[in-house]
Amino acid sequence: MTTVNKNSEVSLRSAISMIPKSDADYDSKVNQLVAHSGAREERDGGDTQDIRLDDAARDRLIFYGRQDGAHALLNTLTLLKRVNRINTMLRTLFGLVIVLIAAVVYLAVKR
Repeated sequence: MTTVNKNSEVSLRSAISMIPKSDADYDSKVNQLVAHSGAREERDGGDTQDIRLDDAARDRLIFYGRQDGAHALLNTLTLLKRVNRINTMLRTLFGLVIVLIAAVVYLAVKR
């Protein structure tokens, strides 16, 4: 590992450690920091000369970038749907448990 990579890793860990774990958006903020750090490293770690692409190569990069973005978005939407289903099931289960406890207490008091 080079000194630059080591320094950026230390910097990233430091930035992550400053985010309170109690923050509701903790995971999202960590993901954002990691993504930005990786993109910055790729940009800064490469050749310092301008990258020159012909139109066909540029178009392929744009196409695959859009395809990757769409794939990431669809995966995220699928995960959010699953999380929402799990939340709904847990709320329903919690409600049923409360009703069951109330019924047991009612029957115990009635006797």
